[in-house]
Amino acid sequence: MKTMKKRITGLLSLLLGSMLVLSACGNSQQAGDTDETQNAGSVAEAETNDTETDEMSENTTEPTVSSGAGRLKMTLNGTDVVYAELTDTPATAEFLEQLPFTIEMREHLDRQKEVYLPFSLSEESQQNTVYEYEIGDIVYWHPGPTMGIFTEHDGKSISSGIEVLARMDEEGVAAFQAYDDEVEVLFELEASGSAAAETAQGSRQLTITLDDTDVIYASLLDTPAADAFAEQLPLTLDMTDYANREKHAHLDFTIDDSDLENIQYPYEIGDIIYYPPGPTFAMYYDHDGREISAGMEVIARLDEEGIEILGSYENEVKVTVELSD
Repeated sequence: MKTMKKRITGLLSLLLGSMLVLSACGNSQQAGDTDETQNAGSVAEAETNDTETDEMSENTTEPTVSSGAGRLKMTLNGTDVVYAELTDTPATAEFLEQLPFTIEMREHLDRQKEVYLPFSLSEESQQNTVYEYEIGDIVYWHPGPTMGIFTEHDGKSISSGIEVLARMDEEGVAAFQAYDDEVEVLFELEASGSAAAETAQGSRQLTITLDDTDVIYASLLDTPAADAFAEQLPLTLDMTDYANREKHAHLDFTIDDSDLENIQYPYEIGDIIYYPPGPTFAMYYDHDGREISAGMEVIARLDEEGIEILGSYENEVKVTVELSD
C-alpha cells in the first residue's frame, strides 16, 4: 500500500513538473510570437502608409503649366520684374480673380518666400493637390491659407498637400533668392489681349526729345486712345517728377471717354499713359509697387534705353513728343 502511494505520488510529481515545463515553454513562445507580431505590424503599417502615399501620388493629377492661361507678373520691391507660367486649373482661375494685389512675403525654412493670405480659395477649386514641389513652384497651401514661392528644396514633401498655381523659370527663382528675408511683391496678370500686349513691332513710333538734348523712342499702341493722342502731336510739355517713378504734366486737351477702351490700374516701367482725371500725360521710369487707383490708359511704351535716359533726369524736364518719320 505504501509502495503504491509512493508510485502515485511520484507520477503526480512527474506529471506536474512536465506541465510546468510545457507551460513555461508555451509562455516563452507566446512572448516571442507577440514581439514578432508587433514588429510585423509596424512594418505592415509602414508599408500601408507607403502604399497610401503612393496611391495618393498616383491618383493626383499633376497640374498642366500652360502659357495659354497667361503669365503671372511679379514686381519685387517696385524694382525687379519676373514672370511665371500659370497652371490651367480651377484653383488658378479662382486665384486670378484676386489680382492685382500687393503683399509682403517672408523667408521660411530657407526654401521659400511665403505669406498668410487675406483670402482663401474654395475647396471645390482645389482639384490638383500634390505633395511634392519643385523649385520655382508658386503654390497655395489651404491650411493657411498661405501662398508660397519655392526657391530651394530641402528634400521633403508637403504632407497636407499644395495647389501649384504657377511656375517660375531660373531667372525668376534667382530674383527671389536675392532677397534674404522680406520682399514686397505686386502680383498682376499679364494676359494676351491686354494693352501691354497690343504694342505691335514696326508700328508707329514716338520721338521724344528731352531738354532739346536726349532723344528717346516709344512704340505707339494700336488703340483709339493712342490715335486720339497722336492727333494732338507735336506736343511740348514741361514735365515734373512725381513719387520718384514718373514724369508727368497736365494736358490742355482731353481724350473722349468713348476712346478709352483699355483702362488699367497696374502699370509697368516704360508705360506712357493718359490719366483721365487730370487730364495728365505721364511716363514711368520706375515702380513703387502701387497701382493707379483711378485708372489710366496706356498709349505707348518706352524701350529700355528710353527708360534709363528718362530716369536720369531728377527733376523737371522739357519734353517734345512727335510722331517719328
